[in-house]
Amino acid sequence: MDENCTRCQRCVKKCRRKALEVVNTEAGRRIVLNPNKCTACGDCLAVCKFNALEIVSRGQVESSATPLA
Repeated sequence: MDENCTRCQRCVKKCRRKALEVVNTEAGRRIVLNPNKCTACGDCLAVCKFNALEIVSRGQVESSATPLA
């Protein structure tokens, strides 16, 4: 996710595998991805009106910091 994310949570609600969730941090609410649950089906991309998501290779997901938004 990137700076286009408004944290509307449409992607979180759409994910059938529950790979995305909202967590509260000191920096505010963030949407985080569990790469072990994500199948890269693209459902989250389909509902994002702000183009804040992209599918990357599993290696890139695991090597990045989990807080994505």
